[in-house]
Amino acid sequence: MRTAYFDCFSGVSGDMTLAALLACGADETAFRDRLGALNVPGYTLVIQRVTRLGITATDVNVVLLDADQQHRRHLSDIAAILDSSSLPPRVHQNALAVFTRLADAEAKIHGTTREQVHFHEVGAVDALVDIVGSCLLLDTLGVERVIPSSIPCGHGTIQCQHGI
Repeated sequence: MRTAYFDCFSGVSGDMTLAALLACGADETAFRDRLGALNVPGYTLVIQRVTRLGITATDVNVVLLDADQQHRRHLSDIAAILDSSSLPPRVHQNALAVFTRLADAEAKIHGTTREQVHFHEVGAVDALVDIVGSCLLLDTLGVERVIPSSIPCGHGTIQCQHGI
């Protein structure tokens, strides 16, 4: 069983996940072609090799071409996007499982149901590309199991729709 281990010593982001999986040997051209099956417009992928402090790495950036006016999506909206795509069944299923798990977490935090949750940042096009793209790359690489390290919980802030 091929397993991917993610060492999340400083958290994890979608762009970092895409970059790491591409660096593991997934073909960039095939990835771009397969990601087109999502049928979501309004973005471009910038994938490049970078050198930082003498270390080379793959860098991925999902660049929005326009302001994403649809970023307040519900789980049903995400499911509809996935249903109307031509993604492979396993990728569709895994991406929907990720969004469902996120909806459950949001519902718990906001004291509501998964159906009533509206995703802010997670419903945006770049998050769709990050999550679906990661599921595509895991599938491409033949990964059957993902094991993450614990994610350090500590301090820090971010600016999001609900404030700091």
